Amino acid sequence: MIMKANVTLSDIAKEANVAVKTASKVFNGDDSVRPYIKDHVLKIAERLNYRPNPIAQALRAKSLKIISVSLPELETPFFGALFQDIYTQFNDKGFLVVPCRYIDAINNANSTIYACATILCSTDKNDIYKLVQKGPVLTINGNKASSNLASNLSFDFKSAYSLITEKVLSRGLKKIAIYCTHASKINYEMKFTHIDSYLKEAGVRLVTPETEKYFSDFNTIVERYRKKDINAVFCSNDIDALLFLSELQHNGIRVPEDVLVVGCDGSYILDYLWTITFDTKKVAALVVNLIVNELNDNRKHKLAVYSPKVHAPDF
Repeated sequence: MIMKANVTLSDIAKEANVAVKTASKVFNGDDSVRPYIKDHVLKIAERLNYRPNPIAQALRAKSLKIISVSLPELETPFFGALFQDIYTQFNDKGFLVVPCRYIDAINNANSTIYACATILCSTDKNDIYKLVQKGPVLTINGNKASSNLASNLSFDFKSAYSLITEKVLSRGLKKIAIYCTHASKINYEMKFTHIDSYLKEAGVRLVTPETEKYFSDFNTIVERYRKKDINAVFCSNDIDALLFLSELQHNGIRVPEDVLVVGCDGSYILDYLWTITFDTKKVAALVVNLIVNELNDNRKHKLAVYSPKVHAPDF
């Protein structure tokens, strides 16, 4: 009896005493295989915990479907997890996902390996016009894109940030600032305008530097805290929030007792860090469904909205 971690199709064929070609026909749904042989092969496969590789099947059938994907900062926990979930869920449906960092890389992939669809994480509509692409395009961003350009998955930041801002205010914290690096400037438009709008409705003004809408360095925020100007800070993402939290603690400032820190993306769930959380598996499922639906019905673009959750533990 075969006992090993990675069971192959050849192993199944050998154990079932049939040709590899016959075993392959069983898993490809070929009706020419006699029912009793098919049943025998499938029982062997179940006993050995064999799972066909959909990519290998597609390669053998010369029907491999390729998706080119552009996601920023794959080295970060959030985008790394999102790409892994997108890759896995497409793989389960027989698609091969190719990561591309820039538009030029996407165009090269689309023209050389004939990608059947493209996923683009961008808020710039001009990026769509730059694509050399015949198949469906899906944009992932924080705002609803024009439906005549591409299918779109948007994030409902407004609801999430309105709720978490309300929770901040309910704690009597009204000296609120935003920390956002210049490299993450797009975050202001996608996320932080909702904080500003909610505060204005509540009659509260954001604490800002003299010439910017947000702070871009830790030291300035620490200085303003010491002047009793700040008691809550929203950060672009959880990594920035943790770095800022470390800087505060280094300066003897307690979190959350002295300053409440709010991140975004849910990469780090801590009792003393508030954040906006994303279930990357659910986001990936929406991405896959949008692409598959448009491939099956190319007459119109598809739209979907994902609603992130609020993580705001008591302290």
